[in-house]
Amino acid sequence: MAGGLSRGGGAGRRPWRILFVDLAPSPGGSVMSLLHLLGGLDRDRFAPVVALSVHNPGVTLFERLGVEVIQIQGHRQGTPEFAPPVQRLRTGRVGQWVQGRRPLLRVWRAGGMALRLVARVLPEAWRIARAVRATGADLVHLNNIVSLNRAGILAARWTGRPCLCHIRGLNPLEAVDRWLVRWVDYFIFISEAVRRSQEAAGVPLAGEVVYNAVDLRAFQPPVSPEALRREFGFPPGARVFGMVGRLEPWKGHRVFLEALARLRERHPEACGLIVGEAETNSPGYPGELRALADVLGLGDVVAFAGYRPDALRLMTGMDAVVHCSTEPEPFGRVIIEGMAAGRPVIGSAAGAVPEIIQDGVNGLLTPPGDVDALAWAMARVLEDPAALRWAEAGRQTVLERFTVERHVAAIQRIYEQVLGRGNS
Repeated sequence: MAGGLSRGGGAGRRPWRILFVDLAPSPGGSVMSLLHLLGGLDRDRFAPVVALSVHNPGVTLFERLGVEVIQIQGHRQGTPEFAPPVQRLRTGRVGQWVQGRRPLLRVWRAGGMALRLVARVLPEAWRIARAVRATGADLVHLNNIVSLNRAGILAARWTGRPCLCHIRGLNPLEAVDRWLVRWVDYFIFISEAVRRSQEAAGVPLAGEVVYNAVDLRAFQPPVSPEALRREFGFPPGARVFGMVGRLEPWKGHRVFLEALARLRERHPEACGLIVGEAETNSPGYPGELRALADVLGLGDVVAFAGYRPDALRLMTGMDAVVHCSTEPEPFGRVIIEGMAAGRPVIGSAAGAVPEIIQDGVNGLLTPPGDVDALAWAMARVLEDPAALRWAEAGRQTVLERFTVERHVAAIQRIYEQVLGRGNS
């Protein structure tokens, strides 16, 4: 080491340099979680550098934390993975013909994976490896699932750096991923549900569960129910149920609207607030939801707020926060956000959600896609005096299990373990 200093922070030590890699094209949930981690990271022990896609507009979010950012050319969402002639071959008559012939399908898919590795993964791996060397990184922290980080795994292997993979999705391991995971030194899973989904591939993975966290400061100052009603044009005395997050079909907004319509037969004071913007792969979805609201007679009692940087503060003025995803959720960040806001929370009983909500204790669980069950749960929030206790218990759950401090401490311990320093 230059100057005879060792790594790891403390007296006479340089901090370990960690390269965080997240080549997502936009600042989604993985980036938000990374911001929480970096905001609490002990800079005396760990010096972070973040590699982001050149297409990701979230660079300033990290620069505000005083974190160095390197931008890397990555695959842009919505662009073809293959050159036009290959793309036409895969989606044209030949591709359709192969789809109907099972013996050839495996070979066809393997060929597609090989092309993807050559055309996309290897160039990305070279760029990441260059960043590893340029920054002098001691550890590479890949901030999402294996299939999105094949290039990062290769780059860490090429440069001889230990590699940590933060698994944030339920996506099963593909054949090439089962091969690549041998080069990952340690895995962080955001829930037990995610851990089980990865281990279902039959590949032993060294790692542990570290739950996502929520920053309690982001909910201050709170928004009063009266101010929320005024801003969105709800009548005095309205009871507002909110959904917060990306507008994607699997998030269950249609279920929410249908349940709200049924709830209003019994509670005409019930209104809905949907906060979030559409994903690039479903730009017409907000219009479809507005049309459905009109058909259900909800046009005047449901507000679409779009993207709001103060979404967490808006939660504090809602009567309840609703999560009704129709597919299993890898974690369900909005659930701990609703709890942190001090609101009763209703969640879909699939994926990791039952790891957070204990039904009837710190929230309510409903079967995914069950409109009647959701309407009944929403009615309970309005009618059952226990709803206040659910909200209080939910906030206590966050304080005990999902704070940034707890999250950061767990990951820093893992860094020291992977880097060979234990807890010394």
